[in-house]
Amino acid sequence: MPLVALTNWLILTKVGELAVRPTDLLFVAAWMLWGLKVAMTMRLERRLLTYFSIVSALVAVTFLGILLLGNSVDWPRYLRYIQTLSWGALAFSFLGTERRFDTYLKVVVLLGVIMGAVSLGLYLVNPTLHRIAGYFSFAGGEGLDRQASYNEWGAVYALSLTILLWRLYRRALSLLQLGAAGIILTGLLLVQSRSAFLSIAAVITILLVLYSKRFYQEGAYRRSVFGVLVLLSPIIFVIIASRGLAVNRLLETFVPGSGADVSMASRLTVWQTSLDLWNAGPHRFFLGYGHQSFANLIDSPTADNFYLDHGLSEGIVGLLLFLSLLTRPVLTTGLSRPLDPRVVLGALVVVIALTVSLTGNVLVDPTYGGVTFSLLYGLLAIHDRRMLRTQPR
Repeated sequence: MPLVALTNWLILTKVGELAVRPTDLLFVAAWMLWGLKVAMTMRLERRLLTYFSIVSALVAVTFLGILLLGNSVDWPRYLRYIQTLSWGALAFSFLGTERRFDTYLKVVVLLGVIMGAVSLGLYLVNPTLHRIAGYFSFAGGEGLDRQASYNEWGAVYALSLTILLWRLYRRALSLLQLGAAGIILTGLLLVQSRSAFLSIAAVITILLVLYSKRFYQEGAYRRSVFGVLVLLSPIIFVIIASRGLAVNRLLETFVPGSGADVSMASRLTVWQTSLDLWNAGPHRFFLGYGHQSFANLIDSPTADNFYLDHGLSEGIVGLLLFLSLLTRPVLTTGLSRPLDPRVVLGALVVVIALTVSLTGNVLVDPTYGGVTFSLLYGLLAIHDRRMLRTQPR
């Protein structure tokens, strides 16, 4: 799926207002295979039943808002939202072995490398471009048919880079992996997504704490020092390299009157309006306004904040259901003993998701959101199968 997403600039056909892209065909084919698998084995894992129950509860909340409050829903966007969630169920069914999961990790890293390399090439051709998301979107939004989400691709870069940083924490990286990390970091710098920068800073902070704990417990001085230096290199690189960019959104955020400052100020205004709407009454607080209704009320397709978007769309009930689906794999595997090192990766994936959600709604976008849920529920599948093997017969 991550590599097929590279071709999503193609619109194969349209069903009403819903554009059908290559990953949609893969999604349908994967569910057909899943149905065949269930039919042949006559077995459905308990985790999947819980998964489907939570997704069904989300849909029920949406329809309850329509019936009781007259909420309006943008159905093409809503179907994308459900599709994004459903990649987790597919991953749980098909990524249940360590070999398959490790292959999937490599594919996610490769996705970041390809996009980063294209972004670097475009920058070398035209250094005046101020934001580049590979060939999907660059400069002021020019590129293909429509502007891509810079924050979504920034989140993809952050996720790809985190996989490599996690591998570094477990063992030393090869020269090829270090080169891949450099290309991905360059792509992250060129996409200029502040939420992605913030998420990587959070990941690095967590890994530095883990390195400190390892040094205290094991005394692995050389390995810990090398790991710390590699972890700090992205921050140093971003600080130095960003000075040569046509636009530095990180620094401009703190410059009054700059484009980045105006962008943040307008976002704060939308957030305040969204909070006022959400607190309009108990019924709105619990069930929201619907995806399309709240967008009309704030005069914007999004509140540029995942928590506000889903609070306004589905109320606190829908938001909590979504967050339970997101955090469930880590909470489940984190309680097991002995602790699987992969749980650290799952926790970092959740940290990225929660952080990039502060200033955007990219978690429901098909590529980044789909990969995030795939990683989390692939980890949960490995955990469940390992627990099954270790149970006494």
